[in-house]
Amino acid sequence: MVTPTFQTAYSSWTHRRLVSSPTSSARTVTNRGKLPHELVVLRTTRPAASLPGTANKVKESGHVGDSGGIAANGRKSFRVTLNPGHYALICNLPER
Repeated sequence: MVTPTFQTAYSSWTHRRLVSSPTSSARTVTNRGKLPHELVVLRTTRPAASLPGTANKVKESGHVGDSGGIAANGRKSFRVTLNPGHYALICNLPER
């Protein structure tokens, strides 16, 4: 059995992962902000900062899973299966 390896980078709005072997896992997301947010997982070859869209909303091409809306100070869990590749984790909320 191969243990998945990850390379991770954070900024205030983005998180990216390189996955080297298939993995399925539950993720729990906590929104410590004052506005609703979400965590959307996109399979892409692009860095999160260069995904197409506007300054406030990214096109969700390559969507493999998401948390759905998370209220301010809320928490949600969801399951996602990641195959080898590059992923961007984004938030398209709150919509403006």
